[in-house]
Amino acid sequence: MRRPVCLPAVSFAAGIFFGFYPQLNKFIIIFSICVIALFLIVRHGKAYKFKRVLAGCFAFFIAGSSCFFFHDNKENCLMPLIDKETVIYAQVISVQKKGEEHIQLVVKAVKENEKILVNIYGDFEAAVIIERYGDLAGRYVEISGKPELPAERRNPGTFDYRLHLKAKGISAVMKIMPHDIALAGGSVNVFINAISNIRYDFSQKVSQAMSPESTGIFPEQSFKYYI
Repeated sequence: MRRPVCLPAVSFAAGIFFGFYPQLNKFIIIFSICVIALFLIVRHGKAYKFKRVLAGCFAFFIAGSSCFFFHDNKENCLMPLIDKETVIYAQVISVQKKGEEHIQLVVKAVKENEKILVNIYGDFEAAVIIERYGDLAGRYVEISGKPELPAERRNPGTFDYRLHLKAKGISAVMKIMPHDIALAGGSVNVFINAISNIRYDFSQKVSQAMSPESTGIFPEQSFKYYI
């Protein structure tokens, strides 16, 4: 009988799931003891094959829990800069137009090696930072402002914005005006820049072909670029 290929993936995902809930740590310990005991009891024949499959699944389970633990406890190198006026030298990873006067960037701080979600409010094009905002991706910029920690969940069962961004590797958020960002020296990431420009051109063509009500939704959903 073939072993289901999905078992390692399910075991790894289960490890992440149980690692997410600290109150289930006792359950994980009990579960581990039971698996080890079963591993020692079962020794021969078909049961031995089952034991090997069980051991493999358990290894993936522990790997999933460990990966989540290390990711969840990773030190945020931006903490010394939180809520302080600073200038951050970073590379733009992605650019997205959220509204008429709202541009959203995901940048990676070079020194701190952390991702930041930057919301730019105001007339971006009038600031003449760059001819088209889509061409900003892949370039290095200097951003002036206060990095902030994302908002946490306020009530049980509600959306946890900080956890949502953390899953994307984003450690902080910033709200700035167009004059708070400037191009800086550094080589351009050609691949990221090309993808962003294709997306920008696509959005512009859709804007001309569709009504204003539909334009804001269609390009982002039909040509979404994930980091």
